[in-house]
Amino acid sequence: MSNRINGSLAEVFAAIGSDGSIDMVNTQRHIEYLVENGVNGLFVGGVAAEGLTFSLDERLQWLETTVNFSKSSVPVIFNICSLDIKDILKQLKLGEDIGADVISITQPSPISFPETDVLKYYQIIASAATVPLMLYNESAIGNPLKAETVRKIFQSFDNFKYYKDSTHNLIDTHSLLSIQNPPAILAGSDGLIYDIIVSGGSGVVSLVIDVFPKIITDIVRSLEKKDYVKALEQQRFILKIRSILKTGGLTAGYRFASGLVGIPLGNARVPYSTVSENDKNTIRVGLEDLKII
Repeated sequence: MSNRINGSLAEVFAAIGSDGSIDMVNTQRHIEYLVENGVNGLFVGGVAAEGLTFSLDERLQWLETTVNFSKSSVPVIFNICSLDIKDILKQLKLGEDIGADVISITQPSPISFPETDVLKYYQIIASAATVPLMLYNESAIGNPLKAETVRKIFQSFDNFKYYKDSTHNLIDTHSLLSIQNPPAILAGSDGLIYDIIVSGGSGVVSLVIDVFPKIITDIVRSLEKKDYVKALEQQRFILKIRSILKTGGLTAGYRFASGLVGIPLGNARVPYSTVSENDKNTIRVGLEDLKII
């Protein structure tokens, strides 16, 4: 399989059972649902999909299930988020051994480090990797990497090929796309699919796609065909869906809505909230009004 990462990727959820453990049967169903509906890649362990709530053993189990049931038809990306460089190198090797096509590295921490130390951190990781790497810049965990530092990472380390941009900073995105041999940039938000791909980005790592894969694959196809009028209409529709799915907490709405389309994901672990009965009704009615359930 080609390691080329582009198009419509899913930041996949792990299904959670009533006892709080990973429900591997429904996680497998979720993966199969995504693959059957045309996603171009699977991103495991993402911050937005609650990846920080899982132990290493659970994350590796989640990755193995995804690799096994992706049917080798789409690339699998394994995300690592840690400050412990020994732990990162361990996870890197384990992820490669399980079969991840690309390893994603979330920026170091909520602490702001000098650029020289950040570059040393990424140099150690780049030297150890045997598969392509993705840089995941996530504002939600604090202190996203500055544009100049991101540029230096991609210009200094050849095996950093991909950039998951969750900063919402389009000025920095344009700056990175202007360098010689820019990385493949993937929108890290469903709210910016149109903007990043029109600017020269390669695709999106989506959460909405977990519930409504065809809606996300359709906008990416429209953009690939340069049908910008249609794509802009689709982007505005996706914003409505995204707003509904964010009802009741960071991820509770996505999990509940997935059950409505026949792919149960269970409730998230603490500290993520569960969706209330009132919010369930709001989500159900909102999606019915949009005629997508």
